[in-house]
This record gives sequence, C-alpha cells and structure tokens, in this order.
Amino acid sequence: AGGLRGTARFGSDTFVTGGTPMPLNMGGFGNRRATPKVVTAPQPALYDYWREGEAFSYALPLPDGKWTVTVHTFEPRPAAPDSQTMAISAGGRQVVPPFNVKAAAGGALRGMTRSFPVTVKGGVLKLDFTGAGGKAVVAAIEVMPAGQ
Repeated sequence: AGGLRGTARFGSDTFVTGGTPMPLNMGGFGNRRATPKVVTAPQPALYDYWREGEAFSYALPLPDGKWTVTVHTFEPRPAAPDSQTMAISAGGRQVVPPFNVKAAAGGALRGMTRSFPVTVKGGVLKLDFTGAGGKAVVAAIEVMPAGQ
C-alpha cells in the first residue's frame, strides 16, 4: 500500500476501492514525529504506509494461472481492542478467516504476514479485506507465481 521498497518491487497503492491511506510517522513539527514509530518486521519500510478501513478491495490485473499471495499487516494502534479482527477473501471466497492481528503478531507495531494460494481467471485477482470491531490494515501485498 506504500511506495517502492526493498529488493522486491512494491508498487504504489493502486487498483484499490475504499479504505483510507495512512502514514506511520506523520504529525508533530514539520509533519514528522520527533520520535518516529518503527514496526518490528523483516522489512520495516513496508509498513511506513498502509491502507485501512472497515472494508476495502483490490482488483489486481494478473495473467490467468496459479499464484501465491502474501499480505503484510500489523496493528498500528497500541490501544486497539482485543476483539478487533480482520478477514481476507480472494475471488469472493474467504481465504483467511477472521483473526486478531495484534494478538497474532504478538503486539502492536509488529509486522506479520498471511499467505494463501489463489487461481486467477479472467485476468483480475479481487482481494477483499474486512474488519470487525475495528479496521482491516494492509501494508503490502506480494503476488508470486505458485511454487516460488
């Protein structure tokens, strides 16, 4: 959901409907935090920006075939309720049942991933993210050919 980062190429936040783009370290003097927040993750820069909302979708143009999708997520708010969950659907089918991101990651500001296989037909992969008791949060989406 952010910019281009790391060794893999992560594009800008495109092909999306709904939700709100959010920055990790805006605010304070000069629109930057005096003490920047840092997400504990193998690639912390992926979490500098994210999209959040009660429900939002991506329609990613991809060739037909089998793919593996990895969603990078985290809980940006330490005071998030423990009852807050997020679910992920691909092509109208739930592929990740509701889970508490904060609990699964071991706390707020800790990055985590969820991976799942998908089959694309018709040249578009539709991913739906829904939050319950709070907002779904997506920092990055990786799509790789199945088996890589």
